[in-house]
Amino acid sequence: MMDKLKIQNSLSRYLAIATLVLSVSACTFMGLDLQEDHKHKVTILEPDIHMTAWEFINKPLEDTLRSFELIRDAVVYAGLEEEYSKPGRTFLVFNNQSVLRYDSNGAVNSGCYFGREGVPELDENGDPVLDSLGQPITCPGRNWEDYPVEQIRNLLLYHIVEGEYSYHNLGPDNTIAQSLSPVDTANKVHLRIENDRNAKLRVNDFHGTIQSSIARTANLKATNGFIHVFDTYQRYGVQ
Repeated sequence: MMDKLKIQNSLSRYLAIATLVLSVSACTFMGLDLQEDHKHKVTILEPDIHMTAWEFINKPLEDTLRSFELIRDAVVYAGLEEEYSKPGRTFLVFNNQSVLRYDSNGAVNSGCYFGREGVPELDENGDPVLDSLGQPITCPGRNWEDYPVEQIRNLLLYHIVEGEYSYHNLGPDNTIAQSLSPVDTANKVHLRIENDRNAKLRVNDFHGTIQSSIARTANLKATNGFIHVFDTYQRYGVQ
């Protein structure tokens, strides 16, 4: 019985060796090289972008979710270029789709700035078109010049926060920061990091808020502060 067991074990070992040899031979026959050990190079994502927030906004990108021509145009229209170059700031930068985005039917989305902030519809003479009650009919904005400069200045100033806020000094509880907005009733910004494995940066996430936003890309270290990128512009208020 023992001799039979030894014979079976020997046959199993010989069979395993033969299978390995045949596998190697097959790879060689098919022109395939045996896999060599690969030394994996470990790299760490670097948050420093080595430019100011204003330079970042002006950097051309093909990806519409990471392009900022429209906010750049707004900054120029409002005359705030210098504010995006000053140090010690946190910049909440919204991308192109935050300003102008279309639905599948071709209509301007009501959630983007031009869609939510309607402007008077004008006739061929440049006069407002009125409804049956004599009230101006509104339509989506076409460009920043459709809006008063002061309105766009206040919009942008709310997106610039005094002080540098990032993953280094924010936690799961809201930190209430001061924006540059001159509007007393809408100049605070609530910032916090989600307490889960995703650790997303959230803005104005508090009870009764009219809008809470999650950063698409956070913690970009500019030479004059931190940049957090969003798919929507920020609004402050309580329902």
